[in-house]
Amino acid sequence: MKKEINVYIALSGGVDSAVSAALLQKQGYNCTGVFIRFVDNELSRVGLNNAANVANKLNIPFKIYDFRNEFKDRVIDYFIREYKSGRTPNPCVFCNSDIKFGLFLEKAIKDSADFISTGHYVRKVYNSKDKRFRLLKGIDSKKDQSYFLYRLNQKQLKYCLFPLGTYIKKQVTDLSKDFGLDLNKIKESQEICFIKNNDISKFLKKYIESKEGDIIDTTGNKLRKHNGYFLYTIGQRSGLQIGGGTPFYVVNINSKTNTLIVSRNETDLYRKSIDIANLSWIEGFQPKLPIKCETSIRYNHDPQKCQLLEFGNKYKIIFDCKQRAPTPGQSAVIYNKDECLGGGIII
Repeated sequence: MKKEINVYIALSGGVDSAVSAALLQKQGYNCTGVFIRFVDNELSRVGLNNAANVANKLNIPFKIYDFRNEFKDRVIDYFIREYKSGRTPNPCVFCNSDIKFGLFLEKAIKDSADFISTGHYVRKVYNSKDKRFRLLKGIDSKKDQSYFLYRLNQKQLKYCLFPLGTYIKKQVTDLSKDFGLDLNKIKESQEICFIKNNDISKFLKKYIESKEGDIIDTTGNKLRKHNGYFLYTIGQRSGLQIGGGTPFYVVNINSKTNTLIVSRNETDLYRKSIDIANLSWIEGFQPKLPIKCETSIRYNHDPQKCQLLEFGNKYKIIFDCKQRAPTPGQSAVIYNKDECLGGGIII
């Protein structure tokens, strides 16, 4: 008798994870839906209700994993610390590696899962020659989410299934109707799940003291005051309230001196090279450097041709062409064509 393969699917309450569950069920897997509780807010409560309804429609078991404490420690507190240090973090990267493909995977395996699955638009392939798993971009270039998963490792990938990697978004939307999943009330969100109405400034003001500081230009001239360096990010031009017609851009943030450095010259935002730290490699080991590759410095940023070099304990990416506003705290994700090799944090 063929052994049933148990797959625990992270159901967010959205279309993508719901269709992932339906596809796996159709392929013969024994599916269990799991809602991961990250925070306690209205968005989470709606998601939980929707996820439970999806599980009920598919007639699959449904569980709730409560990781609110761990999410606060590993994601929310990290988010606040980074802004306090004058950087602009991407919390989804660490939520994925530490929570979804960390704690969720560990608990699911203990609960009898053979695999876990999510609604990410990525592909996993196994290279039998070197016996390593590869992470590839999803075929839908607009929805590809490999940028957020560059910190995954071989052990994590071994237990992951990504049903949507070979689909485009329209196909997934059509499939939701074919499967009879009534998801018209579930809106796709690009917001940070723990921040109401995506009002980052309001959220940060609860945890970081706002102190007035100087806004200066690149030659050191004081232009006006700001109400908190952490309320700004590199490349920002709105909200500076500096007159004179021609807009200013934030080109640097100094948290130690509570200073914003701005320039009217947008070319001051462009960089030929960046330094990165905390590198993570999907293969589990660092390739021999230097290497020619492509790097994306933010989500939905087309990977750009470059070289990755190592100088002692430091890593530098030198682009073929200058890139606009690389931002400390954001991830630089490294590719070889469609394959995501890994990445690090811009410093």
